[in-house]
Amino acid sequence: MSDTKFLRIIILCLIVLNIGTLSYLLIGRTERSPRPGGPPRVIEYLSSELKFDEGQKITVMKLRDENREKIEEIQKGDRELHDSFFDLLNQSNPDSAVIDSMANLIASNRKQIELLTFQHFSEIRKVCTEEQKQKFDQIINDALRMMGPRPPR
Repeated sequence: MSDTKFLRIIILCLIVLNIGTLSYLLIGRTERSPRPGGPPRVIEYLSSELKFDEGQKITVMKLRDENREKIEEIQKGDRELHDSFFDLLNQSNPDSAVIDSMANLIASNRKQIELLTFQHFSEIRKVCTEEQKQKFDQIINDALRMMGPRPPR
C-alpha cells in the first residue's frame, strides 16, 4: 500500500469520526432540557407523586413557564455581569471596590433566583389539596435535589 493511499484512508476515517462526533453533540444538545426553572422531570415527578388532576397540571405548567421566564431574564443579566466581572482580570490593577460591588451584584442575582424558586414551589403547594400538601411536604426535598447541581464524579 502506498503512503498516499494510507493517508487518504486515515483522512477519510477522521472526517467520518468528526461528523459522527458533531452529530452526537448536536442531537444530544437538543434532547437536554433547559436549566432555568428546573428540568421538566421535577414537575412530572411532583405531578405523578401528588396525583394532580388535569386542572392542577395545567396550572402547574403555567406556573413553571412563568417562573422559567423570570429566571431566564435574571440569568441573562447574570451572564453579562460575570463577563464584566472577569473582564476586570484584563486590568493590571483592578479597583477592589468595583470587584466587591460586582460580586455583590452577582450574589444578588443568585438570591433573586433562590427567592423565585422558593416562591414558585410555594405557589405549586397552594394548588394542592390538603392531602396533596401533606405529601408535598414529604417529597419537596427530593424534588429540589433533582434540580440541584450534580455532585462531581
